[in-house]
Amino acid sequence: MEKIVPNAKRTLFFGPNFSEDDANSMISRLIKFDASKSKNAPIFMKISSNGGNLAGARRLHEGISIHRCPVIGIVAGDAFSAAIIALQACGQRYATKNSYFIIHGASHPLKITLTENSNLMEISKILRKNKKEVRDANSFVLDILEKKMTIKREEIKALMDEGRKINAKEALRFGLIDEII
Repeated sequence: MEKIVPNAKRTLFFGPNFSEDDANSMISRLIKFDASKSKNAPIFMKISSNGGNLAGARRLHEGISIHRCPVIGIVAGDAFSAAIIALQACGQRYATKNSYFIIHGASHPLKITLTENSNLMEISKILRKNKKEVRDANSFVLDILEKKMTIKREEIKALMDEGRKINAKEALRFGLIDEII
């Protein structure tokens, strides 16, 4: 394996507590990279993150997926939750030997304001809507992971349900990354 030397000017950083604003900023930078003189040169996405916003990760995944330049993902530390979603869009996915990964099921904030006039039908409707949103989010995550992982959908779902921390060797074996550096 040849040494990977990222170009600092063409590097995105996926850091801790990833937000929708972070996703917008990274997508904006991808667009600027596309317009630059060296638009065919690879872009590096360095990842060390405890996860974050799923909607932002979904948008970034889509942005990377349709981007013309090759995007190389490098995990140095942790790639939890939303970070794994963005990593799966990269054409090449690397991790240092001491990196860790966590895949887990989606959660959705539940906001219910109870008053004296609240009725069970209204509450039940809110709960059904929340359950559908969580189910849809989990299906989305499974679809993305299934495209590149080497294990079956049922096994991926079991990993998500367990929320277990996975080391770099397991990530390689499961197909979350392509190589350990």
